Amino acid sequence: MVKERKLSQSKTINAIIPLKRNNRKFNLIISPTANLRVSIDTILKYNLKEGLVLSESDLEAIISFDQIQNLKDMVLNYLSYRSRSKNEILLHFLKKGFQRKNIEFVIEELESKGYVDDEQFAKIYASNLIEVKLLGINAVMNKFHKHKINRELVDKIVSGIYEKNPPKDLIKIILHKKFQLVNEDLNRNQRIINYLKRKGFLWEEIVEALNQF
Repeated sequence: MVKERKLSQSKTINAIIPLKRNNRKFNLIISPTANLRVSIDTILKYNLKEGLVLSESDLEAIISFDQIQNLKDMVLNYLSYRSRSKNEILLHFLKKGFQRKNIEFVIEELESKGYVDDEQFAKIYASNLIEVKLLGINAVMNKFHKHKINRELVDKIVSGIYEKNPPKDLIKIILHKKFQLVNEDLNRNQRIINYLKRKGFLWEEIVEALNQF
């Protein structure tokens, strides 16, 4: 809570005006000419009100807290579309110009509350890559690389999904979907083999599936 005191470098809140298009945001009109936009969370935390005198350190604390609150709201909105890994969130908001320490602080807080969970993300992500996109192990691991999730954890999750969805079965699904009209010997069809390699399947998996097709 900010104390009501008057200091040499102090500024006074002359008015608190709600934004028309966002009832959770307010403009602080601060003497002599400064304006500051803050969230309702910041107003409640620091008990901001008209006539309150703020020191420079008060303003720094308010601005810092509000920046983190704003970042937290943006991260939660980013998470509302789908699950994200910690590194995905970090890289996304670094590109937007936020400070690494603030991003990491928000990620840690949201992780403690269950909003960010690399293990749960890995399960959903791996399932989508294997069961929906029908990718082989090489492509799956390549996709996971940018997320920087613990390799042992990823290996365990990916292996479990492949046990339920053997690569040779995935390849057969691909062949039926994409190459069902091909009449020539599949073992000699280099175009098909190259396509399956690009999908991330191992050579021995491709050969086994083609021999059984």
